[in-house]
Amino acid sequence: MTGSDEPRERVEVIAVVAVISIIAVLIAAVPLLLLDPQAADGVGPIGAIFGVPMVASALIIEVVMRAHQRSRPLNRRMLWWVLGVMPVAIVVCAIPAVLDDPEYFACQTPLGAVGTLAGMLVLAYVGILMGALLWFFVVFPFAHLVMALIARARGDKEAGRIGVGSLFLLALAAVIIIGALSLDGLAAGRAAWGQIIAALLGIPGSYEVVWPAGLWIVRGIVVWLVAMFGVWPAIMRRVRKPR
Repeated sequence: MTGSDEPRERVEVIAVVAVISIIAVLIAAVPLLLLDPQAADGVGPIGAIFGVPMVASALIIEVVMRAHQRSRPLNRRMLWWVLGVMPVAIVVCAIPAVLDDPEYFACQTPLGAVGTLAGMLVLAYVGILMGALLWFFVVFPFAHLVMALIARARGDKEAGRIGVGSLFLLALAAVIIIGALSLDGLAAGRAAWGQIIAALLGIPGSYEVVWPAGLWIVRGIVVWLVAMFGVWPAIMRRVRKPR
């Protein structure tokens, strides 16, 4: 790598991070500025303030990791986009909604409004931190799977190997996400696992199935996981065992 190429590649990484951050702000601005914050029990503001930064953070982690693998230089200035511009701009977009509906946001005084916005900023930072989990369970294995399929299409069998770990992480993420969308009325803490197991087995309980098709998808994924990582290795060991 020449000296002239190094600054250009550093700028490329910062540019990608900046674009992701700006797009995240624009996406979050739609529900915050245009939608009723009380609609669907406040899903719009929560998704914009927590969910959008989480997804953007996961994508940015993937960009940084790819750049690191290619020995591309990184610049700490990109942290300003992730930790400064993106969360602050999203919270700024929430100011009109907070001022228009102070009762819903529980901020009857100017000081209360400041406290509400500060809480939103904290929630945005929590979303950014949770982006690391989203990257590990979804973005990282999905990107690895896509790159392997592209390499295989190009005839590169070595780079086209699909790791079992990537499939396992994607399946686990699908179980968690689809399972959460399929059930309602789950208890807090460890008690929820008992309800989830009962739902998978079809045992009546205090839970409510709001998406039956999703629950069957989860059952299919669980059966595949058991077969792939439990039954199939045992069968192969028995077949290969010398007699």
